[in-house]
Amino acid sequence: MTLTSVAAWRALIAGIVAYEIVAPPGELLTDGMDRWRTAHPVLAVISVWLVAAHLLRVVPPAADPLSVAGRVVGGVRGWLGWR
Repeated sequence: MTLTSVAAWRALIAGIVAYEIVAPPGELLTDGMDRWRTAHPVLAVISVWLVAAHLLRVVPPAADPLSVAGRVVGGVRGWLGWR
């Protein structure tokens, strides 16, 4: 099986929908986000903005923490022969 971004998006969406269907009361993802924003308002907002900026490609790859992390992990995987 070949990994593709389409398959990854489908898996993410299916996982989110499945979790939202079976989540106990008060444990929806939005409920958890509400608690996180209350406990760590700056970190929560920055995290959401970083993910959104990454997905919308509004930050150059060299300045995008998610892209940089992906390249670092990918480099380590290649160095270890895990590709």
